[in-house]
Amino acid sequence: MTKTVLVVDDEAYVRRLVRMVLEGAGHRVLEAGTIAEGLQRMRAEKPHLLTLDLMMPGTEESQYGGLDLLRIKGQDPETQGIPAILLTAAGVQADQAVQRAVEMGANVVLRKPFSQRQLLDAVDQLTAS
Repeated sequence: MTKTVLVVDDEAYVRRLVRMVLEGAGHRVLEAGTIAEGLQRMRAEKPHLLTLDLMMPGTEESQYGGLDLLRIKGQDPETQGIPAILLTAAGVQADQAVQRAVEMGANVVLRKPFSQRQLLDAVDQLTAS
């Protein structure tokens, strides 16, 4: 069954890579290059799954935009049930932010560079129902 995945990343090449891998596996992929666009598409489209980058331009509350999106997703009854995969190039210095993302609802964390198999396994795990 085709699942819809929203890919939120400020790097166009990462969005293209994830799109290529997921569409090759039969999924429908939506893209957003900003937190605001991701929030709008998530609310409008209600995807089965969200992938997002931790290190994106954020709000004044956080230097990690991905945390902003996770926070908003978790506070909205219409989106809080959407599982999320965090895709991050964040190093050790950002481990606290990664831990915070998990606490805020990131179901899987994949460190960049990740393999196609790792991405597909995570998507399959979170969309199995």
